[in-house]
Amino acid sequence: MERRPPSGRGCPRPALLCGVLLLAAAGAAAAAGRPTPADARDVPARVFPGADWQEASPESQGVDAAGLKAAAAYMDEHFGPDGSRELVVIRRGRLIWRGPAADTCHPVWSCTKVFTSTVLGLLTADGKCTLDARAVEFLPALDDKFPLYAKITLRHLASMTSGYPNLRSCANSKNIFRAGPLLAGAPGAVRAPKTPQR
Repeated sequence: MERRPPSGRGCPRPALLCGVLLLAAAGAAAAAGRPTPADARDVPARVFPGADWQEASPESQGVDAAGLKAAAAYMDEHFGPDGSRELVVIRRGRLIWRGPAADTCHPVWSCTKVFTSTVLGLLTADGKCTLDARAVEFLPALDDKFPLYAKITLRHLASMTSGYPNLRSCANSKNIFRAGPLLAGAPGAVRAPKTPQR
């Protein structure tokens, strides 16, 4: 079988793989009966984050702090200049590790499509919205200012046919939805150009 070089598309594979392996190793250590930190005997239940993540020590969530620190050090050594600077580790709904640059705007491009389409599917299945619901039902300020925005549906947003142009830089993507009428076309008429992959 012919090996192809990585395409560079999607999430950075080494960072994603390290995060998955780190969490799997922490769970496997606990399942194998290895000693866990003393304060992890009564690990709290999962929590759902509010406006901010609840913070907790790794040990309080059954994760070996030294192992977590070693994994972050490995990332720093092997994953280029960013290393673990943007790494965030959540365990049972609590923030247990945060790199110094965790708030950096990071272009994940099409990785977000998986999450947004899943959430939209769940909301639709729960009867909380329909694909043909207008976006202004959830963001009423769009309706009065920009008439074309009033026509955008959740289906348009999910299928990349809302009329928004392709976003090429993270700096622009922060404020594009707060700015003026930047639609490249009428909702449903034009599919946005393919989002650049990394």
